[in-house]
Amino acid sequence: MHGGERAIVMSGKFEKVLPMDLLPEFLIKAILVDDIDKMEQLGIYEVVEEDIALCEFVDTSKMELQSILRKGIDLMIKELG
Repeated sequence: MHGGERAIVMSGKFEKVLPMDLLPEFLIKAILVDDIDKMEQLGIYEVVEEDIALCEFVDTSKMELQSILRKGIDLMIKELG
């Protein structure tokens, strides 16, 4: 990604391309601030990186959503283990 960090833009595009009933923008925000309780409430156990690949493609912020999700999943594994 070129440039510095960017804010996540709440555009509603993620819900249109995500194959499941989740709130991906809020899940990504919870992962970025390491909010474990919120991640569980928003369904982090139900997704893997490939599920949000289209979200990353349509993201106007051009954030690396798959790697952010992996960070969140790794955090959950660490907390449970």
